[in-house]
Amino acid sequence: MWLDRLHVAPAEQGSGLAAGLLHAVIVNYVGEPSISLEVIKGNDRAIRFYEREGFVTTEERDACGGIGGVPTLVMRKALSRA
Repeated sequence: MWLDRLHVAPAEQGSGLAAGLLHAVIVNYVGEPSISLEVIKGNDRAIRFYEREGFVTTEERDACGGIGGVPTLVMRKALSRA
C-alpha cells in the first residue's frame, strides 16, 4: 500500500492530528503487508514523525514523485496481518 499524501496545517503540527489520521488509514488496511510513503529529504520533522510511527527508510530517490531535483526518502512500515 502507498500513502500518497498526509499533510496537516502548521497550526495543528504536534497536536496528534497527523498520528490520528495515519492510524485511521492503517486500521482500514489490516492484512496488507506494509505501507510505504515518500518524504522530502531534509524534512526532518516529518522523518522523525514517521520513524516514531515505526517507518524505516528503505530507499533514497533523486526525484520526488518523478520531479527531478527534489531528493526524497521512501519509508516503509510493516503492518499487522491480524
